[in-house]
Amino acid sequence: MNRDQLLRSSLISLLKHQSKCITYHIAWDTYFDTVKMMMAVILAYAVCWLPLHILTLVGDLNPDIFNQVYMHTIWLFSHLLAVFNSTINPLVYFWMDSTYRCGLGYCARKLLGTRTINSQWKVTFPATNSSQKQSRGSPC
Repeated sequence: MNRDQLLRSSLISLLKHQSKCITYHIAWDTYFDTVKMMMAVILAYAVCWLPLHILTLVGDLNPDIFNQVYMHTIWLFSHLLAVFNSTINPLVYFWMDSTYRCGLGYCARKLLGTRTINSQWKVTFPATNSSQKQSRGSPC
């Protein structure tokens, strides 16, 4: 094996190694972001459902607590907070996941048929007659 072939093969193996390292680094960042988002979802779930579960457990131990003056109001607000968890999840996904934001924006633009601000997109207006076709762009 001559010197040029040795240099070429070592350069190729170095580039393959760097490519694997970069891919691993990107995959690790994506994994970390996903774990962070799931921890936020779990925390939101715990915060929203904890008051209702506490009231249920306390009510099981002492049923007379439901005869208190403001217990119906407290029960209502704790139940509404638990149901509100279903609203919080998409907000957490929108806040922490760029892919979700991108897909939601794409769906909104398709449903509304509006022009986008991003210059890489083509203008998308609803067709006025059947012969006109809408131009399509990539979601992100």
